[in-house]
Amino acid sequence: MGCDGTPFFMKKILLSPVTHFNLMLVGILVLIGVLHEHTHHTMKQDVHGYVKQFCRENPDTCIRYGNNDY
Repeated sequence: MGCDGTPFFMKKILLSPVTHFNLMLVGILVLIGVLHEHTHHTMKQDVHGYVKQFCRENPDTCIRYGNNDY
């Protein structure tokens, strides 16, 4: 065991550049996923948001598509 009670191999793993790279990569992917999901829920930036907005303004046009929840 090391001086602070943690096993030596854990210290070696946690201080490894490979571990840091993997954590940064996963963090970036999570950030991209959250931003992507947020964009899908934002009406102004999402293609489907434009369709939803159009269907709210023109419900008679969208009824023929079979989607009445607008």
